Amino acid sequence: MNSEALQILIVEDQFLIAKQLEYIIVSCGHIHVGTAANRPTASALARSQQPDIALVDLSLADGPTGKDVADEIASVSNAKVLFLTANRRRIYDDFGGAIGVFEKPFTRAAISAVLSYLAWRLDGSESEPDEIEKPEGLDLSPAYARRWYPEVA
Repeated sequence: MNSEALQILIVEDQFLIAKQLEYIIVSCGHIHVGTAANRPTASALARSQQPDIALVDLSLADGPTGKDVADEIASVSNAKVLFLTANRRRIYDDFGGAIGVFEKPFTRAAISAVLSYLAWRLDGSESEPDEIEKPEGLDLSPAYARRWYPEVA
């Protein structure tokens, strides 16, 4: 994984939010590999594009939950999922296998910080663990919190 440019899939059924995310991703120097508004399209794009990260809305209008979509993405790619939601209380105890959750609404600066943090963390470099601080508003899943901050767990 290239720490400078992530390949990112957006799974969001609200057109304006999806376009805003696309704009932010590209303007931050990352690669937008596609946008899906439903589970079948998300699965097809994850399989064909092999993204590094999938930004997944926790609740899609056509019925599948974010966990269903995250499971599907994991079955066809190595992409890591970050849930986006307007209702953080709906997140699963184990975060459904995702890296974490970030709350809507968001700003360009906040998404940029989250993507920079994830690029650095997922790169696997040996740099100091506190080189880049975890962005405010990003809640890591218990599994990733233990992996990235074992001294705290």
